[in-house]
Amino acid sequence: LKFQMTDYAGTQAVARELRTLGLKPHDSLLVLNRGYNIYLETDARPPTRYIHSVHMMTTFHTPSPDALGENLAARPGFIVVANPSRRVLDESDAKYQQAFAVLNTQYAQVGQVSGKLDSFLIYRRLKGS
Repeated sequence: LKFQMTDYAGTQAVARELRTLGLKPHDSLLVLNRGYNIYLETDARPPTRYIHSVHMMTTFHTPSPDALGENLAARPGFIVVANPSRRVLDESDAKYQQAFAVLNTQYAQVGQVSGKLDSFLIYRRLKGS
């Protein structure tokens, strides 16, 4: 297990790219696994109250039996995924499979940003999804 520091320059670049792609303040955005300051940089809103990867991507107990599923079902306009090969704590392969099943059918990858410590994929919800 390797501790991953936040890539502030990378997340600022993601925020700029999201604004270029049309994200507006108060739009719905899901930051799946790292880079939570993207919410602050964009003034976007997480789709549910579960905003941390520990809640969504691990077996951490929450009042919701499926915090990740709730976030995906809320159909945020954009989803940002930090490099999934660099995981924190006990992020689950099954949770990543769940997320990518939705990303591959209801979203299109519209951006990729590389920072100093991390890289990020940006997905936009497909019209009609």
